[in-house]
Amino acid sequence: MTSKLEKSLIDKMFKSDNKLYLTITGGGVGVVSKILENGGASSIFLGANIPYNEEDTRNIVGSVTKIVSAKTAKLLSLDGYSKSSSFLFKKKECICIASTS
Repeated sequence: MTSKLEKSLIDKMFKSDNKLYLTITGGGVGVVSKILENGGASSIFLGANIPYNEEDTRNIVGSVTKIVSAKTAKLLSLDGYSKSSSFLFKKKECICIASTS
């Protein structure tokens, strides 16, 4: 079930001219289905990367002390931005969100 806050954020994304790319580890992966269950999701959702285990996460972010940290989330977000920029054919803003469980 989608909470009112989640619904509100998803609605705002659909009303914006932005595109969305997610890099998510752990329990945050459910947000992908919440976005995709809305009609027209392909108009805003570019894709997601789900490095679910520690080894895959380290392949993206390199050597970090802690996997679950703000630094790791920032590195995952930068990686997502790099990947998403290859999808954008017209100049649009892209929001890249990363979560580390």
